[in-house]
Amino acid sequence: VLDSADFRYARAKLRANAAQPAEAVKELQDQLARAPQDDALDYGLARALLRAGRLDEAEQRVAALRKSAPASSWVEGLAAEVRLARKDAAGAVRTLEAAWKQFPASRSLAYALADARIHAGQAREAAAGVRRMIDTRNSDPRLWQLLSRAHAELGQRTAQHRAQAEVYVLRGSLPAAIEQLEIARKGGDGDFYELSAVDARMRELKQRLLEEKRER
Repeated sequence: VLDSADFRYARAKLRANAAQPAEAVKELQDQLARAPQDDALDYGLARALLRAGRLDEAEQRVAALRKSAPASSWVEGLAAEVRLARKDAAGAVRTLEAAWKQFPASRSLAYALADARIHAGQAREAAAGVRRMIDTRNSDPRLWQLLSRAHAELGQRTAQHRAQAEVYVLRGSLPAAIEQLEIARKGGDGDFYELSAVDARMRELKQRLLEEKRER
């Protein structure tokens, strides 16, 4: 919605990412000088500073925004990104867990929390959280990709490639999905029920692929 805070934050994020970091910093500094009370521009400048590797300045701006601006999932997500840039994945997880309680409908925070948990060595928690979201949003390829990464971190090859197969299904590449299921079948760590599910899904996808070829 054009006059919403989400629109202004999204526009500022695009501006921060559109140019080379130093150019984006300069452009947003100039815009902020003309509109010093614009929280979204301040957010954009903080993001540009993060891209430029100016972490202290980015962190200071984010901290100021968290105090002065209305609570925002955009700002909390950026605060977590600064923590990750400082190699403080555990701090990013704490920031995102608190933000997720405040903004439970934010998909970007959900993605960021799973990613931060993986970086923090909490892959098991990441996988559990993503699976809960997949129960209601199983057509989201990014969730399946995060689940695949979490299983990879845990060394669970069958589950990793089974999740990656769903990424390819949702992206419209059935041959790649079938290949992933074949790798999952040979992963060596799946139990009877998991391997049965892999086989059933493989049969289903092979049938779909055959039907697609017939239609062409």
